[in-house]
Amino acid sequence: MNFLAFAAAAGLIAGMALAPATAAPVSVQKTAKSGNTLDYLRTAASSDQYEIQSSQLAISNDSDPAISDFAREMIKDHQRTTQVLKHAAQSAGISAPAPRLLPEHTQMLTALRAKGSDFAKTYLAQQKQAHQQALQLQRNYARNGDTPALREAAQKAAAVIEEHIRHLDRLNRR
Repeated sequence: MNFLAFAAAAGLIAGMALAPATAAPVSVQKTAKSGNTLDYLRTAASSDQYEIQSSQLAISNDSDPAISDFAREMIKDHQRTTQVLKHAAQSAGISAPAPRLLPEHTQMLTALRAKGSDFAKTYLAQQKQAHQQALQLQRNYARNGDTPALREAAQKAAAVIEEHIRHLDRLNRR
């Protein structure tokens, strides 16, 4: 690890140790543009958690087999991207924060839970929005992030998210 990467990781770890447990939540849109490592880790974790939780709702609330298949894919893939990101952070000497939903993702889940007959339509629309935001986040960090292992993980996550967006486009065309 070169000195700059080591210094950045050490500063991040020190900042994480001093940060209060209830640090101010970050915005998905703001983080997607900032490139800040800690904000990136928090936002990526929230994004994955939103995808997992909303997809669990989809499996239990929608009878369309195509949506259930997509939801199972989301759960599996986003559990994997969470693990890849956690491993990349650890390999860089960074302790990734525990996954927590950002307020934006919590609001989306609340809205999704309130949908009755429009569940599938709302789920697919939210998935499209969430994936577009996540793609912007991952691409930005892959280009501008200061931790090489996390940049590589972001690049891999972006490829997965791009496939999810293509899958969503196919679902919305039917």
